[in-house]
Order: sequence, then C-alpha cells, then structure tokens
Amino acid sequence: MQNNAESNIYPTMVKQERHGHEAFIGENFPEDPRQWSGHDVRSWLDWMGCTYNIRNIDVLKFHMNGKALCLMTLDMFLYRVPMGGNLLYHDFQSRLQRTVHGDR
Repeated sequence: MQNNAESNIYPTMVKQERHGHEAFIGENFPEDPRQWSGHDVRSWLDWMGCTYNIRNIDVLKFHMNGKALCLMTLDMFLYRVPMGGNLLYHDFQSRLQRTVHGDR
C-alpha cells in the first residue's frame, strides 16, 4: 500500500518541479544565470523560497550577481542556507549546465 502512495506522489512532484523551472524562466529573466543581475538573483531566491518552502533564505547573504553565484561551491550555499542550500545549489547548477551545454 505504501508503494502505491509513493508512486502516486512522485510523478506529481516531478511535474511541479518542471513546471516551476519553466515558470521562473518565463518571468523575463535571462535564461543564462551568468547574465543575472543582483535583482535577478534575489528574485530567483524569492521564487525558490516560495516554490520549495525554504523559509530561511537571507537575501543579504547573496548580495551578488549570477557570475558570482557561478563561483559558489555547495559548501558556500550550505553556509548561507543550511536547510535548503543543497536545493539552491543544484537548481542553479542545473540551470547553468542547460545554458552551457544547450540542453533546454
């Protein structure tokens, strides 16, 4: 019984994640995270916080543009957002890789 419940939840989560990524890209932000301004970074952080219920994002710890985010390691994200930094890092890296490698 538990396996059925898990299999019913998983596809929904995948669809929401994909839709969420598309929704953020469609908000007039540059698709290439390297081109994000500081305002774009803050908007992405706000969007990620709302979409994935990450409540402890202090945008003052991310006073930077997209190029600076590219230089951040996973540990740097985790230092700034201990509960959610992993998700932020992987979402950002996924967006960056799609742009760099042309996988859209």
